[in-house]
Amino acid sequence: MEDFSDNGLQAEQTGQSAEAPEVIPNKPKRISRWSYEAHLVKCDNCGKDALDHMTECPFCHAPLTQGYRPMSESTMKAVKIIALIAGVVIVLLILIPLLKERFGN
Repeated sequence: MEDFSDNGLQAEQTGQSAEAPEVIPNKPKRISRWSYEAHLVKCDNCGKDALDHMTECPFCHAPLTQGYRPMSESTMKAVKIIALIAGVVIVLLILIPLLKERFGN
């Protein structure tokens, strides 16, 4: 058990009651071992575990053949084009009604 004896002194100084300590609402959740182990891959060079988002082994610095793969250049180009088109459409959807309202029909 924790000792809350200094809370009584603080409560007398501030004029508050000293029933219980302040509760911390956002306590971090404990990560289960299973969820951690699901993201491990074996290094082909040294055999040690590395996380699947790593591109090289943190122990022997050999490239990992499993796990994370960077996006190919063609896929990256396609994603950029789609994002650009979506951005232009969104801007037009916002600007057209504003321009119609300002300058009339």
